[in-house]
Amino acid sequence: MGILWKAKIEKLYEELGNMEVVFFTPEAEADLDQDFKDMRLEQREARKQLRRQIYGWSDKQKQIEEQQKEDLDKQKQIEEQQEDLNPNSWGGNSHDIFNNRGSSYY
Repeated sequence: MGILWKAKIEKLYEELGNMEVVFFTPEAEADLDQDFKDMRLEQREARKQLRRQIYGWSDKQKQIEEQQKEDLDKQKQIEEQQEDLNPNSWGGNSHDIFNNRGSSYY
């Protein structure tokens, strides 16, 4: 059994020695690397879209996005109302009155 295994391994090394090795330029290697990354991202996006279609996530996602937009609008309205109620936003800071009086004495 060991002799057959040894002969098989020697044959594989001999075939490996007869193969030609090709090296890529750094630019070509970077392009290949970027292409593989893009391909993986496309595959992930395709799987994500498929899962959304199968499980009905597209409707849920739209509802979530709409709810988030409504929440942001409500938050902006609340902030605007708070600014309207803030006495410091009615024409300046109360400290400005004292600073202006002090400067007129000189």
